Amino acid sequence: MTTQPARSSWRNNRTLRRFLRNPAGVIGLTFLVVVVLAAIFAPYLAPFDPYQQHLPDRRAAPGGTYLLGADEFGRDILSRILYGARVALRTGVVSTLIGLVAGAFFGTIAGFIGGWIDDLIMRVMDVLLAFPYLLLAIAIVSALGPSEFNTQLAIAVWTLPSFARLIRGTVLSLREKEYVEAAGALGARSGGILLRHVVPNTFSPLLVYGAVFTARAIMLEAALSFLGLGAQPPIASWGNMISEGRNYLRLAPHIITMPGIALALTVLAVNLLADALRDAFDTRTNGV
Repeated sequence: MTTQPARSSWRNNRTLRRFLRNPAGVIGLTFLVVVVLAAIFAPYLAPFDPYQQHLPDRRAAPGGTYLLGADEFGRDILSRILYGARVALRTGVVSTLIGLVAGAFFGTIAGFIGGWIDDLIMRVMDVLLAFPYLLLAIAIVSALGPSEFNTQLAIAVWTLPSFARLIRGTVLSLREKEYVEAAGALGARSGGILLRHVVPNTFSPLLVYGAVFTARAIMLEAALSFLGLGAQPPIASWGNMISEGRNYLRLAPHIITMPGIALALTVLAVNLLADALRDAFDTRTNGV
């Protein structure tokens, strides 16, 4: 019996090769890199100030001065999409990280310690899971007030129980591994076993689920902004842009379709990346 932990997928070059052999994952990652760079360099890439109104050019069609057209106030849609990417990515990443860290903490404690602490933590998570995710987010934002930070907090609370249950199950499985039992038999302390043998082997599922929930968080942020509970106008947000454009669907459909396409492609790219990461880390489906 050995105390050597199983090699983490993070240290396995075959994981990277499996990912690179997945064309959908590479496409998703490439598109996401483009979106991130566009968001970072939005002040330099945007042809106009996203908040500057050109009333004579209201609802201008795509092409010419405005590559993707202008909205109902004559604001350049391309510029607003670039700045809206900042809100979408920031909310998606920040809210997922908060939920991931908190969920991983509670899930690890529940799975490793067990007993009444496990029961207490899991019952709290069950209560949160009992609420429909959109209703829970609306309730939290309504109580705290609409803002981008409160939206991030609401989404983080929604993701927390899923991460906690995932990590709890992973930790319970890892506790039964031979190298964990051997380490305990040789006198290793619980804290050392947890930090050296258990926590590192939870990174792979956390990364995959983190990507999945980032896509969902971007969608939820857009939904809350559409309802007026997310980033508040005139802040450029894809949800706000879709909400404002719905009144001009027949007269100027580009106002709503352009940010809708940006949202759909970004969420699709994140989902493609998540699927590729899942396949790369799952050695059972790769003959490894």
